[in-house]
Order: sequence, then C-alpha cells, then structure tokens
Amino acid sequence: MTATNWTRAALVLGLAYWTIQFARTPISSDAMNSFLHLPDLVFHEAGHIIFSPFGRFMTVLGGSLLQFLVPVIAAIAFVRQE
Repeated sequence: MTATNWTRAALVLGLAYWTIQFARTPISSDAMNSFLHLPDLVFHEAGHIIFSPFGRFMTVLGGSLLQFLVPVIAAIAFVRQE
C-alpha cells in the first residue's frame, strides 16, 4: 500500500470511529445542532421517498436504510479511488 492509501484508510477509520461515537450519543439539543444532523436528515427523508414504490414496509425502512447506505457507499468509493 502506498502512503496515500494508508492516509485514506486512516481517515476512513477515524470517520468511522467518530460516526460510532455520534450514533451512541443520546438524542438531545446538542445532537440536533451538530453539522452532521442536517445532511444526515436529508438522506434519511429521501430514503422514504426513494423506497416508497416497494411497499409500506420498505417505505418505513427506507429512511434508515439510505441513511446507513450513503456513508458506507461514500467510504467505499473514497477508499477505492486512485
């Protein structure tokens, strides 16, 4: 692995750790004021709309599913870049 790949891997691991810490934080006014809240909210709400053609269950699940998938896909794309 090159230095660039090691740097990317370290950054992704750091962001993963930060995400886990953020996810473990109880919902409070502090969480709502985080700069991660609004972009995350957009993906959550879009998930309901995107998955709505697949029935009520997927409409309800779609919010959390897309909220989870977008950062995972972005991290994979980030690590695989040359």
